[in-house]
Amino acid sequence: MFGIGGFELFLIVLFAFMLFGPEKIPAFLKTLRKALVKFREAEQEVSSALKQEVIDPETGETAADVLDSLTGKSTSGSKKTVADESFAARKARYEQEKAEREKREREKAEQKKAASEAADASEKEASADAVTDEAEGNASKKAAESSIAGVSIEELYTMKPVDQASAISDEISAETNEAEDEEATIEASSLVEVIADADEEA
Repeated sequence: MFGIGGFELFLIVLFAFMLFGPEKIPAFLKTLRKALVKFREAEQEVSSALKQEVIDPETGETAADVLDSLTGKSTSGSKKTVADESFAARKARYEQEKAEREKREREKAEQKKAASEAADASEKEASADAVTDEAEGNASKKAAESSIAGVSIEELYTMKPVDQASAISDEISAETNEAEDEEATIEASSLVEVIADADEEA
């Protein structure tokens, strides 16, 4: 008991006898026995409370039901005992519980898969937007290149850079020349009409 041999136990009893005296040892042993009984009762109460209160989150069974199914004895006050359940019924129940667990796991996996597919779809949309932006940029580059597409490489090397100010002044002078030409043609046509009217009167 507690790893104590006979000689050690004899020494403990002898020491208690010398310490308490022969009159107090029986009272001391009664008190010790009562304390051990109370300790065992408290231990049983705690273990029974744990068996009734602890619940398996996957199956919903209490710890007592699990112990009953493992040991084959009824430790709780439940109506269903292992003796009442046949091996085939127990096997069917375990398979059903396993199927339910697998179903829950599949549902969780499908939810994760759906979330990852939604994230992939949003990434694809973002990449498609980037591709269209890049395509628009390429189209504008091609349009700029097509304006000088008729020019050979030798002509490009021999061309001088265009000064913006001189290009604008050339455009303005061309427009003024066109306006002057239009005024001159209007004046000429009015002179021709005046001459024609004078000839008719004469």
